[in-house]
Amino acid sequence: MNRIRLKMAALLTVAFIAGCANPLQNTSQRQSFYVIEDLRRGQVAPPASASRIDAVLMVSTGTAPALFDSERMVFTRDGVGRSYYHHASWSGRPSRRITELAEARLSSTDDYRAVVQSVAGVRGDLLLTLRIDELTHDDSVQPGQMRLAVVAELVDWRHRRFIQRQRFEHSAPVVTADAQGASQAANVAATALLDSLAVWTRAGAQAVSLNAPRP
Repeated sequence: MNRIRLKMAALLTVAFIAGCANPLQNTSQRQSFYVIEDLRRGQVAPPASASRIDAVLMVSTGTAPALFDSERMVFTRDGVGRSYYHHASWSGRPSRRITELAEARLSSTDDYRAVVQSVAGVRGDLLLTLRIDELTHDDSVQPGQMRLAVVAELVDWRHRRFIQRQRFEHSAPVVTADAQGASQAANVAATALLDSLAVWTRAGAQAVSLNAPRP
């Protein structure tokens, strides 16, 4: 009996140490949810430019890799393998959230006649598709980094012509090696992505003629 008790005590000790050694597992039993935010949201939009693009821009969500096509938060400890946080999640699928933020940001620039999501049923002129390739808390480097990669494709939807494609990669340092630190860094990376995306999309839209009659 004493031998059994000693074995049980040893197993409990190992389990306790393993739990403490990995803060990324977020071993608290309380489930936490985090929202990706645009840190520039709510800022005053610039006045409409004289070169406003007379087009309706539709924003669409591309299909993300299976690992990132869920609400679960991803981290890596060695830069190779990927794992999910046990008790921390995004409030919704990051791919959809990035699309929502892109729609709001591009609309706030006042560069287009309108900016809508493709599911709105509005007849558009340009189609911007965004696909998340990575959203990972990388703890293999110090300080840890939140890495965000998104592939954007811009199409002249009116004439069914491809315009351009770009893979955006942004990272931000993670102050604390936990889900809260990862979510805060994700906000910084997402804001940088939206900054780049707004400039890139406008340049592509300006490069195509939208003056031809509709088919």
